Amino acid sequence: MNLRSLEQSKSSSRDGKSKRKLGCGRKVSYENLDNDLAKWVRQRRKEKKKVSRRIIKLQAESSFNGSEDDLIHCFKEAGPVPEGRKLLEDARAGINDEPLQIEDEEFEVEEDTMIVIKLSNSMI
Repeated sequence: MNLRSLEQSKSSSRDGKSKRKLGCGRKVSYENLDNDLAKWVRQRRKEKKKVSRRIIKLQAESSFNGSEDDLIHCFKEAGPVPEGRKLLEDARAGINDEPLQIEDEEFEVEEDTMIVIKLSNSMI
């Protein structure tokens, strides 16, 4: 950026502060989700309800519809799990509400991990 363009930027902006250039910065990954969340936040604020970062994050997670599940790769330590994607689709659709049964393997799970698993399953 040369000196002339810097001076033009400062003179055209309010209070001498430089403006951000259009097109600069990171692009939004999910524009529709971003727009939907912005509408939701404006609606909540209009209704005088609390809006925090945590609430916005939870709303974003709950508004995810699973349309991109085919892009998710399911793996275990031994390698890819081809039936993992089907299990994920069924869980999202609510087809199989019973707990997943894993055959031929035993796992030792700590109590903290079980809490995380329960929280993860409640978000599906």
